[in-house]
Amino acid sequence: MPFYIRYRACLLCGIILCLGVGAEAQSMDDPMAEKVKILTMSVMSPAVRKGRALPATYTCAGDDENPPILVRHIPLNAKSLVIVIDSKVGVQTRVNWAVYNIPVTPTGMVKVPRYSVPGQEAKNSSQRQRYTGPCLTKDERATVAIKAYALKNMLRLPADATAGLLARAMKDQVVAKARLLTTAVGQ
Repeated sequence: MPFYIRYRACLLCGIILCLGVGAEAQSMDDPMAEKVKILTMSVMSPAVRKGRALPATYTCAGDDENPPILVRHIPLNAKSLVIVIDSKVGVQTRVNWAVYNIPVTPTGMVKVPRYSVPGQEAKNSSQRQRYTGPCLTKDERATVAIKAYALKNMLRLPADATAGLLARAMKDQVVAKARLLTTAVGQ
């Protein structure tokens, strides 16, 4: 194969690999084809404000309720969603909530209101099948991660499944994931 053909092929592969979040792609077969926006799954919450800690109502010092969550741009091939909220203080990470088998809507968006359980709950680090917010001592700070995973299938787990078992069961099922980070501060 002549050098200039290999060079163009390598250049084309490089361009394709560089396309990413929010990039626009065009069909290589038809240069006049409509541009397609490439979107990645995202997770957000009105409880999480830039530069501010998670409100106390979502911790054990408050109402200990799950924050509202919105997951958007869920891939069409996803059959279910998993939401995991964990908090990390130092080197210790605690799972505050793990919900699986959340049905995916045809709109590619799932809303999880406060006080709701949209799927099946796995046991968290407190061995409870419910949301338990971060419990921090005065002036202690935690990094809180709200994670969403789109899965190929619904999961078949025992009724008393733990977050660890959930993590192992979904390992080969993930088609997309998203994460939102915030902090929590002890009261």
